[in-house]
Order: sequence, then structure tokens, then C-alpha cells
Amino acid sequence: MRLPIGVRDWLPAELSKKRGIERSLREAFTANRYVEIETPHIERLDTIAAGLGARMTRQTLRFEDRHAATLALRPEMTTPIARLVATRLREASLPLRLAYVAPVFRAEQPQEGRMCEFTQAGIELIGAPDREADAEVLLMAIATLDALHVGPLRFDINHVAVLEGLLAGCGLSGDEAEEIRHRLARRDLVALEQRLHDLPASTAQHLRWAGLARGGREMLERLAPICTTEAAQEGIARLAYVLERAAAAGYGDRVQIDLGLVRESGYYTGIVFEGYVDELGLPLCGGGRYDNLLTRFGYHAAAIGWTTGVERLLIAAERRERTAATPRQKQKKSDRLTIAVPKGALYADATARLAAAGIRIPSDPGRRLLVETEDGEADVLLLRPTDVPAYVEIGAADCGIVGKDVLWESDRSVCELADLGFGPCRLVVAGRRLDRYHEGAPLPTFFRAATKFVHSAESYFAERDLPVQIVPLHGSVELAPLVGLADVIVDLVATGATLREHDLVVIDEIDASTARFIVNPVRFRAKYQAITGLLRRLHPHIASEDRS
Repeated sequence: MRLPIGVRDWLPAELSKKRGIERSLREAFTANRYVEIETPHIERLDTIAAGLGARMTRQTLRFEDRHAATLALRPEMTTPIARLVATRLREASLPLRLAYVAPVFRAEQPQEGRMCEFTQAGIELIGAPDREADAEVLLMAIATLDALHVGPLRFDINHVAVLEGLLAGCGLSGDEAEEIRHRLARRDLVALEQRLHDLPASTAQHLRWAGLARGGREMLERLAPICTTEAAQEGIARLAYVLERAAAAGYGDRVQIDLGLVRESGYYTGIVFEGYVDELGLPLCGGGRYDNLLTRFGYHAAAIGWTTGVERLLIAAERRERTAATPRQKQKKSDRLTIAVPKGALYADATARLAAAGIRIPSDPGRRLLVETEDGEADVLLLRPTDVPAYVEIGAADCGIVGKDVLWESDRSVCELADLGFGPCRLVVAGRRLDRYHEGAPLPTFFRAATKFVHSAESYFAERDLPVQIVPLHGSVELAPLVGLADVIVDLVATGATLREHDLVVIDEIDASTARFIVNPVRFRAKYQAITGLLRRLHPHIASEDRS
């Protein structure tokens, strides 16, 4: 019998390591006067929706009880604790310091250290609205995770009102501001740049800077004259105080401001933060202030907290142990980059652009897929194009070059920092000339489309409410209409020569693709100087914009 996807058994040795981390976390919670509580694994779906909103609610594993009420396994712990405080603890003296170590469940694609069932540990400080509480919670997170020897962790901080104030100071509001916020949060600078062409030059300059900049008090000095709202000025003051407290505690070089940091849950209202280590390409810890969440349950109180994934802590600890066991002469410098380069059509242009940026790959790597640059300062992975996003998302590569057409299909969480411009091609719908679909002839009532771009094809036809049978192929797509396998194809076209050879014509263009420079979101922070330095050399336009 097989387990469901996204869950696992824990063998004795594995469980012992996991329990050791949980024990250390509980000891830290107790030492800081946080008391542990427990809530049910099962919550009403409307309770979860009230706290998390539609996006996170869609990730729940749900079912019905015998009264036909829709229930769900809790996807995180903050919302159940807010419900508990608003009902069972509303008469308790504030502030409340609560802690938890508990399993949570999500119906999502398993990630490293986060399966459909994983263990969250964290704290919630209820009823403390002041900036001292902001500092207390962040400094406790740093000290708690330092004690687990998974670090040193570095933390990025931001404030919801500061980002809102930046957008307001740039004259953006409503849907326009939400679109820019989304692109900054994903650090999709290519999509951001496309939007900035329609904005005033000064606004575009501020937003380009916000997309790349990270730092300390100098960030606040630049933000102060831009963020003119009262809430934004208060947010700037709170960030300055947290930086001051972190420096006083000896963590000054480990806490920085990142304007692109936006936590995924919709309830955050103030400071937000994330912690990360070099060994892992995903955040280890995250949290922030959520002063309005308890109001949704009929009880008003300020609140702030943080959470971490026990399984990710275990992964980070094991990798840290392996690094420590590696002979010092074989250990790599912390800022050394690993770059994923696609073999095939983009390889020549990619290596030429990298060489112009000072990253020179040996001219004849033979059959090796992992090579050092000629100066020995970086590693290069030579990969199939479709594998590049996976290597970058997981963090096996810090950054890479890949065609946008691959990103359409990959559904990987990577940041697009630059459109490198080479390798232009178009994703099109094409068919036989004699069928005259390109001239408006009606498609068959039940028609088939052959493609290796399944996701893009499905989206295209769904947007037009066209019923279609997608026939997935991995090659020889142009042959499909000629032998009756499909009525049309969805494929990439560069010069159009292959279409002409088979007497096929373009019916519609879906999108255009060029080579993109992508980066792992956490490695962007961990290796900020090295990655932005390479970015400026790859894309000189960025060098003048983000420093202005």
C-alpha cells in the first residue's frame, strides 16, 4: 500500500532529530515567557476564510461533517489562534504570549521541507501594539534559530505601510498600485519594466530602485521624502527602531530592509520579516504584525508573531553539518555564484553574453555538465533548458538564463530580473494553409491542438471558451496537422521557415519570448552583491537606473 502524495512516515532516527529541534524550540519559547497552546487539526472553512482570504483558503484540504458543514484541516496556526483568543481568551489580561509546535496541512505542490503535512512552530504576541513588540519578536526569532545551529540566519524586514506609501507617493492607487505591488513582490523586474513605460520618468525611477534595492538606514533616508502618508512615516520610524535594536543586540549586519518583501498571507498590517540561510533556497522563518486579524473574529487587539517550519530547520541543520565536515580547502566562498546555462538554441548567445560580463566558460567542456569558469570564481551548470527553472527554484543554482517560453510552462517560483533580448521567437497557433483557418474559416466542432506547450495552449483556448483536445507532443509537432493527428498546432516560431516547409500558416500569435536572467528569491538576498553585480554587467541599462 502506498502513502498519499505529500505525506511521509518518520523512522526512529529521523524522528529523533525532528523531536530534538521541537524540544529546543519549546525550551526557547518557555525561556522567553511564551506558553504553548494547542488548537484542533480541523477548523470550519469559514473560519479559515475569514482569516486568510481566498488565495490561502484554496490551498486547504476540506471535507464535510454529518451536518453538511464544510470543514478543513488547518493550513497554518495564526488564524486558529486568533479564533481561540477572540473566543476563549478575550477576558485574559494583555499582553498574551502564546506559542505552538503543531502539524498543518496544505493542498499544494510539495516543496523542500514543506509537504502537504508539515510542522509549524512559532509564537504570537497579542495585545502589544508598540514598536518595542516589533523588535522583541524579531530579536527572539533570531536568537531562537541561532540556538539550533542552522545559521547564521539573516533577516529582511519591510513594513506594509512603507510600500503603500511608496506607491501613493508615486501617484499610484487602486488596481494600478496592486499590479505594481504584485510585480515587486515577485521581483519580476521584466514585467515591472513593461508597466513603467507608461509612467512618469521620476515614478519609474523610484520603482526600478525599489525592485532591486536592499540595505539599512540609507534606504529609509531615500524613502522618507517619497512616502508622504502618515502611516508610511510611522512605518519608516518603526523600521528605523528595529534596525537600531538589532544593531544594539549585535545583529546589525544580519538585518536589512527589502522593499520587495511581501508576506503571502493577506492579514499583515505592519512590519513583516523573513529569515534565510545560504544553504537553503527557501525562507526558514517569517512573520509580522497583523493588528486587524482578531477584529475579524469580533475582538480587537494588536498582534505580531513569527513561524518556522520544523522540517526546513532539519534540512538546514543537516546541510550545515555537511558543510562543516567538508575540508576547508574545498569549501566555496559564500558569494561564489552557481549559474545555470541552457544547452541548445540559446547556448551560444548565453555564453557570449556571460563572457562579456566576465563569466567565461571553457570553450570545450566536453561531456561535463558542471564546470568552473576560466578564472575559477564561479560554477556553471550546463542543463537542458526545461531544467533551468527547477535548479534555480530549489537553489541548486543561484541564477540562470532561460527562454521565457520555458517559464510559461514551468510554474516555478523564480524572479525574472532582466530581459536579455536574444533568442527571440513567438508562440503561435498554426494550421494547414488549405484549411484557411487563418482567413477566418470556422474550426471543427471538436478540434485537436498538438503542442509541447500544454499549459500555454490550455490557457489560450480557455480564455476564448474554445473546447479543444490538447494532444501533448515532445517533437515533430509540425507533422500533426499533415497526418490528421491534430487540426492545429501551438508551437514556437523564430523565422517561420519550418512552417513554410510544411505549408503551415500562423493563425494567431499568443506571446513573444526572449532569454531571461532569473534568480532564486532567497539567493538574491543571500548573494545580493554578487548577483546584482552580474546583473549590471549583463544588462547595462539596469546599472544606470537602480543607482540613480
